[in-house]
Amino acid sequence: MGKLVHTHAPPSERQIQACTPFGIELRVGPCSPRSYHDAAHQLRTALAPGQVALLTGPSGSGKSCTLRSLADQLRRRSQRVITPPLTFDDSRLLINVLDLSVERTLAFLAAFGLAEPALAARRICELSEGQQHRVRLALAFHQAQQTRARWVLVDEFCSVLDRITAHGVAATIARAARCASVRVVCATAHDDLTCHLRPDVHIAFDLTGAWSRCPGASRDESIIIEPGSCKDMHRLLCHHYLAGPPATRVGFLRAHDRAHDQLAGVLVISMPTLNGAWRAQAWPGRYAGPDRKAALARMNAELRCISRVIVDPRYRGRGIARRLVQHYLNHPLTPATEAIAAMGSICPFFEQAGMIAYHVPFAHADARLADALDACGFAPWMLADAQRASSIIRVPLVARELDRWARTRRVQAPDPIERARLAGARLCVRPMAYAAVFPPNAASNRRPEGGPSAKESDN
Repeated sequence: MGKLVHTHAPPSERQIQACTPFGIELRVGPCSPRSYHDAAHQLRTALAPGQVALLTGPSGSGKSCTLRSLADQLRRRSQRVITPPLTFDDSRLLINVLDLSVERTLAFLAAFGLAEPALAARRICELSEGQQHRVRLALAFHQAQQTRARWVLVDEFCSVLDRITAHGVAATIARAARCASVRVVCATAHDDLTCHLRPDVHIAFDLTGAWSRCPGASRDESIIIEPGSCKDMHRLLCHHYLAGPPATRVGFLRAHDRAHDQLAGVLVISMPTLNGAWRAQAWPGRYAGPDRKAALARMNAELRCISRVIVDPRYRGRGIARRLVQHYLNHPLTPATEAIAAMGSICPFFEQAGMIAYHVPFAHADARLADALDACGFAPWMLADAQRASSIIRVPLVARELDRWARTRRVQAPDPIERARLAGARLCVRPMAYAAVFPPNAASNRRPEGGPSAKESDN
C-alpha cells in the first residue's frame, strides 16, 4: 500500500505525475497527522503565562507542523500569536529598530543580550548572526507587548548559531518569557538547549512523528566563579564600553565555562577614588570629616570598588555579571564595596546582586553648563555632533560656561570642538552608584577563602 500525502488544494497535474509512479496517494485534507494536533493541544492547555515549551527532534519529525497546528488552534480561538520575523529591513540602525525612546530602546535591547552601546550605532546587517538572532527575538517580544499577544512561537530556534551563543540566547528568551508573562514555544533540532532554556514542557519527536513528554531539565552548572588575573581582564577588555583598563587594580574574579573551557566573564576590584559624592548617601560621615587624613586612611582600609564587570557577548543572558558580583559580595576584600555604572539603569545587575543603588548628584560645574545649554535652547547630546557643536560654541553664554567647565574639570583638549564633545559625553551620562556592606560580624579585612585573587601579573 502506498503512502498517503495530504494537500491543501486539489493536486495539480505535476504533483500527480511526480508522485503516482511511486505509489503515493494524494488527497485533499489537513497536512498534519493527528499526533501533531494532539501535541499542539497539549501545549495550548499545559502552558501558563510566563512559561516556556521546547520541541526537539530531528529535521522532518513534525516540530514545524506542531507549531503550525498550535498557531491555527490559537487563532481559531481569537488569540494573538507572534512569530519572530525571518526577514526584516536590516539596513535600519539598531537604535531605530523599536518605536521607543533612546533610553527605553537601550534597556529593551539589553534585556536580550544587546547591551554594548557601540551596537546602537550600527545597522542590523552589520551585526553578527547571533546578534541578529537576538534582534529578531527582541522584535517579536516588542510586538507581543504592543499587540498584547500572549504567545510567541519560534521555529528553528538557535539553529544556525554556535552553541555557546545559542546557550546564552536560550537563557535570554526564558527570562524574557517570565518577565513579559508570555507563553513561548521553541522548536529546534538541537538537544543541548534544555538545561539553559529550562522548559516547563519538553516534547521530543522521532522520525515517525511520534512524540513524548520529557522530564524536567537540571540547572546548568557549567559556569563556575573562581579567582582570576590581569590576563583575564585584558582578554575581555575590548568588550567594555570604556577603552582602557581601570587604575589601581587589586583583585580579579573570572567566570569559567568548564564545558567549553572558555573565559565567560571577569570582575575587577580597584582601590576607591578619593572623591565620591555618593558616599555621603551610602555611608553618611564615614569617609568625610574635619580630619581628612584619617578619613582617607579609613576609606583605604575599609572600601574597595568594583571597577569593571565584563561578559563575553556570547554568554550574555545567562546571569554571569550578577553571579560575579554576588560572589565578590560574599567574599569581599573589605567590609564595604562600591561600584559606579554609566549603564546602571539599562543593565541593573548590581541591584540584582544585592547592592543598593544611589543617584549620583550632578557636579556643580556640570549643572552650570547644563543650565546654560538649556537657557539657549540646546540639548547636551548636541555637543557630541561636531557640526552642531561648531555653531553652539559660538553662543557667548555657552562659550563662557564651556571654558569654565573645562578649567574646573581640568580638561586639556585645546580644540574647542573636542572640549564640547567631552562635555556632551559628561552631561549625557547619569551614572548610578552602588554600595554594599559585608555582614557586621566581618570586621576584618582578611580575604575569605574563595575570594578574588590579588594577582596583577599576566600569569
